[in-house]
Amino acid sequence: MLNKEMSMTKGTIAELLGVSALDISRWGQFFADWLDVCPTRMDKVHDEFDIQIFTLINEKYSQIREHSFNQQIHDIERYLYLLPLAIEIREKRREEKERPEMKRWQVIDSRGICLEYDYSWLKPIQESVVNIVDFGCWATDGGTCSEPYALLWTLQAKKVVVVDKNLIYIQNARARLETDRKQHSYFKEYNVEFLEGDMTSQMADLQSDYFDLAYCKNVLYNMGDNNKALQSAISEMVRTIRSGGFIVAVEPKFRADFGKPEDMSIYFDNKGLVKVHLEDDPLCSYCYQKL
Repeated sequence: MLNKEMSMTKGTIAELLGVSALDISRWGQFFADWLDVCPTRMDKVHDEFDIQIFTLINEKYSQIREHSFNQQIHDIERYLYLLPLAIEIREKRREEKERPEMKRWQVIDSRGICLEYDYSWLKPIQESVVNIVDFGCWATDGGTCSEPYALLWTLQAKKVVVVDKNLIYIQNARARLETDRKQHSYFKEYNVEFLEGDMTSQMADLQSDYFDLAYCKNVLYNMGDNNKALQSAISEMVRTIRSGGFIVAVEPKFRADFGKPEDMSIYFDNKGLVKVHLEDDPLCSYCYQKL
């Protein structure tokens, strides 16, 4: 039995088991019910149960190595469903996810999905991002406003400023953050600020040429019938980021709600930006780098 105080990084586990760190990552993606392997915690530490499951997976993997990866996954999954130790650990993980509060560094949305995986496509710009401005809060009464935390943890950034023109959303998000910080010490490690402001006009509280990433999801579509407001909002995103910084907008609702062109790229033209392709980016996402 492993010592409960024992903690290991992904790389150390891979070295111990004689496999690659990529194998550890791929296993983690497929066995999220058993593993607490989100790679976004600042120290990237796994606990005793992770190591036990990795060991069981590796033992089975060594027996079926000649199979295709998909077949390996199928065989290992079936193996873990039958193994008493794996079933016990899986139940512990389920209990963690069903608790009303957030568990460790995970952010769970209303569907029970770990949001880190929704933002993993941004990993290629991770090394360039320290400070983030996130436009759009959507924190209804009691809501989590989990997007900024997922961005922080996925990109391992230091600070995020969340902007919304709805004061109630901002107040709700601030109150929830204070509650989370009292209940969970790891929230204290992150610099999260909430700012009331309208991105269709220049905001004095947002410094120019400062942030490394300006992000929004399903925000610009609200201005779809007002081209002037839309252009102003994009210009404000551009103003806030430094040269070499990134703008990312994910806007699947834009065309559906306003019948606009499927490609929003024309709205980013002539703003001193160059388009960037990110592999596995979601539908209707737009990524640009400031010149």
